[in-house]
This record gives sequence, C-alpha cells and structure tokens, in this order.
Amino acid sequence: MDHDVIKFLERIESLNPSSGNQNANGFNVFSLCQVWHKETIHSAILASLLDPKEEHGLGTMPLKLFFSVFLGINLNATQLIGARVTTEELININGRQRRLDILIRGKNFRVIIENKTVTCDHEGQLDDYYDWLRLKEHKEQNKKLLYLTYNGSDAVNVKTSVYTRIAYNSADDKSIVLWLDNLANEIK
Repeated sequence: MDHDVIKFLERIESLNPSSGNQNANGFNVFSLCQVWHKETIHSAILASLLDPKEEHGLGTMPLKLFFSVFLGINLNATQLIGARVTTEELININGRQRRLDILIRGKNFRVIIENKTVTCDHEGQLDDYYDWLRLKEHKEQNKKLLYLTYNGSDAVNVKTSVYTRIAYNSADDKSIVLWLDNLANEIK
C-alpha cells in the first residue's frame, strides 16, 4: 500500500474519538450516535452553546468564557449584547464560494471557527477566510480565525500562519474540553 495512504488511514484512526478520546468508562456520545465524524453536527452544538440567544439559559456566559480561553480577550456582558452566532454561512471571496463552519459576530469582534473532524483544510480555504476577515467593510477591532481539530493539529493547505490552532481535547490550555469544564464550574 502507498505510504501516503497508510499515513492517511492512521491519521483518520487517530482522529476517531472511539480510538482513545473517550472518558474513563469508554462512553462517547458522538460514537454512540455514530456522528463522531460529522463536523456540521459538532458545529451546530458548539454554535448553540456559544449563542447568547439560545434556550440554554446561560446568556453570554459561554461566549464570554470562550473569548477568554481561546482569544485571551475579557469581554463583559454589555460588549456581548447583540452577538450573533451562525453556522454554514455562505461567503464569496477571491472568486470562490465558501461556507464558514461557525461565524461569531458582535459590535467589536468577528471570529471564524473552521471545524475539522475528519478531513484537513481544503486548498486556500483558510487563506480565503483570512482575506474575508480583512475586508474593509468588516470594521471590528477583534478579528480571528480559529482552526479546530480533535488534537489541535496544523492546517496543511495554507500559505501563511493566519490562524490559531485549537483542539477538542488536548493537554494545552486551548481545548473545547477545558472550556466546557470551566463553563461547568461557572454554572456551579
């Protein structure tokens, strides 16, 4: 078998939550529902948690904590009023149509989360997103492109380092698991 194919298959297995990214008793709700690889489902769940208008009853708390953990920005509730969180937002940039997995917009911020559960970034995808963030009509002061993978891996089809790596689960301080743990502690 071709070396690249073997590496690819090993990479897919390493991304599978059922191959070691479970809690201590082995339970993983995404594997149970057979959706561990469905990035649109993961994006919908994350967007719902981040959206202050959702019915989770937590208001701006998840979004405020997200900005603190992943961007090092401390915003107050007033700065988050009117924040909008959308998924699969269609944009046109550099002669191409792209879909943003998650877009977070507010008075003074615009954040894209590119969510990868199985595949890697597509050719020029993150470069296009970065160019879109920099458009003149996007006057927000805080603009950020986040690249979310299971383990915080690097993008492979990007010309410059225009993004910040974040992970679902990793030992560093920029993981969705840590954010959720912090959120659970705040709720208590």
